[in-house]
Amino acid sequence: MPRIDDASSSDLAAANLIDSSIKLETFTGVDIELRVAGIYIRGVARLIDDVIRFLVVSALAALLVPTGLVGIGLASVLGFFIWWTYNVLFEVLNNGVTPGKYYMGLRAVNADGTPIGWMNSMIRSILLVVDFLPIGFLVGIITMVVSGTQQRVGDIVAGTIVVYNRPRRVRNVADINRTVSIPEGLSSEEQLLFLSFQERISDLSPERAIELAETLHPLIATRGQEAVTEVIAIAQRIRMGT
Repeated sequence: MPRIDDASSSDLAAANLIDSSIKLETFTGVDIELRVAGIYIRGVARLIDDVIRFLVVSALAALLVPTGLVGIGLASVLGFFIWWTYNVLFEVLNNGVTPGKYYMGLRAVNADGTPIGWMNSMIRSILLVVDFLPIGFLVGIITMVVSGTQQRVGDIVAGTIVVYNRPRRVRNVADINRTVSIPEGLSSEEQLLFLSFQERISDLSPERAIELAETLHPLIATRGQEAVTEVIAIAQRIRMGT
């Protein structure tokens, strides 16, 4: 598994309430740096999501409650379902991105940088109750400040972090949308290597891109520019969960 190194103590001390960064060191020796979102920007994203949820639940109540007891019961069930599954459904089905996170340029991922799954997302969502205690997310805020990696209680237990979903400048690569299968038995660390390559491709020279892509042999059977194309195609399939 990748090893997570804290950013320098001086940087973290200055940025605990804003942002920080962590470095993931993979077995290939390629360091991957993730910029972790701080309290303020996560709070804004959370507020946006809460407003959306409130509006949806309120609209359902306005439609169903006037119909009588059955409508009240149905509105209660649907409202509860929407309120508690909103984050999970978006995070798992939309690559860690809720509407609020999308607007603020964030996404939730596993602590090793790989896409978040059902169990981890459910854990971090359920433990929002603990983070809220005693009022105003005080426990969550304190935990984020002292953790050094901006993790609230739910993130620590679930093994997740919230990072910046930085925009990608995609280099033109022939047949990038071609049909390709994800190699069988791919570990979370190996998935991270493919995803990291996809994120870094626009910053790499063609020669360096080929060199890094070929380090994934024998996970891929190709060489040269063909290896670059295949790695990016596999990374895209991993992101889509297919």
